[in-house]
Amino acid sequence: MVKSTITEFFDVNGPLSEVIEGYHIRPSQVEMSQMVDAAITNQEPLVVEAGTGIGKTFAYLAPALAAGGKVIISTATKNLQDQLFNKDIPKIREALKIPIKVNLLKGRANYVCQLRLDDSIQGGQFANKEDGAYLEKIKQFSDHSNSGEISEVENVPEFSTIWPMVTSTADNCLGQGCEFAKSCFLLKARKEALNAEVVIVNHHLFFADFMLKDEDISEILPKADTVIFDEAHQVPDIASIFFGNNFSTNELIYLMQDAQLLYDKLGKNQKKLIDIASGVQEEIKHLRLEFGSSSERVTFEKITNIDEFTEKLQSIHSSFEQLGKIFSLLDDQSPEQKKIMERYEGILEKLSHWLKEKNDQYVYWLDIFSKSIQFNMTPFSIAEGFGRFRKQNKISWIFTSATLAVNDSFDFFKNLMGLSDATSKKLNSPFDFKNNACLYVPNNMPDPNSSIFNLTIIKKTYPLIQAAKGRTFILSTSLKSMREISALLKSEFEEQGILIFLF
Repeated sequence: MVKSTITEFFDVNGPLSEVIEGYHIRPSQVEMSQMVDAAITNQEPLVVEAGTGIGKTFAYLAPALAAGGKVIISTATKNLQDQLFNKDIPKIREALKIPIKVNLLKGRANYVCQLRLDDSIQGGQFANKEDGAYLEKIKQFSDHSNSGEISEVENVPEFSTIWPMVTSTADNCLGQGCEFAKSCFLLKARKEALNAEVVIVNHHLFFADFMLKDEDISEILPKADTVIFDEAHQVPDIASIFFGNNFSTNELIYLMQDAQLLYDKLGKNQKKLIDIASGVQEEIKHLRLEFGSSSERVTFEKITNIDEFTEKLQSIHSSFEQLGKIFSLLDDQSPEQKKIMERYEGILEKLSHWLKEKNDQYVYWLDIFSKSIQFNMTPFSIAEGFGRFRKQNKISWIFTSATLAVNDSFDFFKNLMGLSDATSKKLNSPFDFKNNACLYVPNNMPDPNSSIFNLTIIKKTYPLIQAAKGRTFILSTSLKSMREISALLKSEFEEQGILIFLF
């Protein structure tokens, strides 16, 4: 789209206003659209901070869809994905009067894996009695579903322990070597994505595929002409995970569980395998207890009993090494056997990194969960790796969000992402926040991980919410916090006729 065409498209009498009656066009929206159009035409990187109310999705969708070629839109939240897929793109497509196939591609954990489902049925080993009943429901669904999306399975809780047993990960997926490859729900979804002009993904899926691209086995990126990161302020943190070296104690446990299922399938003696697995699981339990009962995030240097921690980690490493001798007895013929060995070697290498001298180009930190530990080795900068990837892929890269600049400067974001050559622009929100909103930062707050944090928040903000007669937006960092805050608010305000909504 050229400049005049964009202006006409967003005109009060233009094609967009015909599709959306009374649509309010803002000059900043037209300006952003023109910048996106220029970046796509010249295959240049662009960073745009578009304040709330500008209408940035329409601003980047119009030129991107009109330009043709394959467009990948990466977001951070499911809500924005649904908005793009169900509302925004259909309206722009109608206004432009062009037939464009759009695909919303989800991560592999959203699809039933027929091989793992079959193995779980044969193995019959469940974490609790409910999983057996859930497994039967999933089997019935799998036999009659076209999509295989687990969100469509009724009466199986979202957080059930059965899901990891019937879905795949990048580590255990056999790809084209799987006996169910022809009917695989995931491969079918990926094939549909390759045939679509517009593919919507989340940042995690994009960078998971990005790393495969670096190994020349990418699944969704080869044909991209334009990549748009919406909610781009989250990209550096998410990208750093994939450029780093990360693993969880759960990965060790899942590997040993899958190995036991494989041995059972092959009719091999599992005694030594079970003995080692039990020992490793017990050692993982003891390692977790080093951090008490609370969940937290801690850097390696701040671990209280670092010598004991290292000693226990060394013990896990030594026990885990013994699995290699057992796996070496496999005939290594089937794709499943080869995959088990690949996973084992990959985890062992990552585990070994934590026992070596630390690399000063990385920060080492832990996420402590109720029953597991996530080990994170994150690079201080992804600029070099991402910059190298961009040079290999001469396409248009668009980064946009409502919050990208720091003190009106994009240097911090651009340096993190290696975007020194990117054009950047800050477009302020048309809303008068100064006269219509209140920013309140409470003092003397407990630690965010404290059990009374949410209760304290409600107590301190109660007068403000009451003065505003509701009309308050509370953004939580987790579903657990959101539900707890909602429950606390309901007990305080529902009798006053103030409704509480969860999104």
